Amino acid sequence: MTERVAKAWEPHLPAILERIPTDELHALLDTYGSLLAVLRVSAMSYTTDIVDAAMNDGGQVMLTTGRVRHIRATGEGRLVLSVAGPESTRTVEADVVISNFGRESNYERADSALWSTLLRRGTAVAHRRTGRGVEVDRFGRLLGPDGTPSGPISTVGSPREGDEIVRNGRTGAFTFNLAAIKNHSVEVAATTLHHVESCFDEQAVELARVLTDAADPELREVVTRSVDLDVRRMATRGRADRRVPEAALEANIQRIRELTSRNGTPAPSDRAVRFAVNSAATAKLTDLSVTPRELRFALGLEGSPEPVC
Repeated sequence: MTERVAKAWEPHLPAILERIPTDELHALLDTYGSLLAVLRVSAMSYTTDIVDAAMNDGGQVMLTTGRVRHIRATGEGRLVLSVAGPESTRTVEADVVISNFGRESNYERADSALWSTLLRRGTAVAHRRTGRGVEVDRFGRLLGPDGTPSGPISTVGSPREGDEIVRNGRTGAFTFNLAAIKNHSVEVAATTLHHVESCFDEQAVELARVLTDAADPELREVVTRSVDLDVRRMATRGRADRRVPEAALEANIQRIRELTSRNGTPAPSDRAVRFAVNSAATAKLTDLSVTPRELRFALGLEGSPEPVC
């Protein structure tokens, strides 16, 4: 299964997963989660060639397959492992043993005082459909037992693994890799701005769709320009550098209000238009179909899509 096949399935997986009973979905993820991670995350030849050479006859690396049954220390400070394979049991001497059992994806079993406290108090809830991570809304805010945001607490990365699976169809390590973390960060930052700046109306979800699909070519052009300006405003790090796109965006917001009301219909509020434009800008910044570098190039934020050596 190539990565392009797995990637092409992502838009269709949420609808498919909705039809799978929760218990069966848990079993599928527990059985095949590790395999999906291996199939979706490959290593380049310049890395694997070194490992392959080390594993050749007489090389530095020896692969032993089996289950570790026992480890004991020797008087010389070394360790002796008893490894049971398919046909026999053998012993291996080592100076150091590194045990990697992976991470705990079920937050009800997570060995963390923070998450144990959040779960006990009902500030967070383990993800019900997948048993992985915690319940969050589409903005990444923690949800309580009643399904509403439990406070001004947002999450980024692996706590959103279960939500990424059922909401975006992401599987394997792609549920919390760098691209997902980048998208989470943009969503959390945008949501935080909505509350800190107090100039966004989060109820204006429908207006965002209406504006981006506007039939009026002049309105559509102004909306497109406004979204691009808001993308640049959010992506600009220095406050002084944000003044130019902010001023242009302010003028465009008022122009959008004028254009939407020129047929006698009431103009949408300033806060509603700002939210609609910002929602479209956030969607652009979190495009899952390309790599982060390619996305920055497509948005005019990067000089070249090629890696910088």
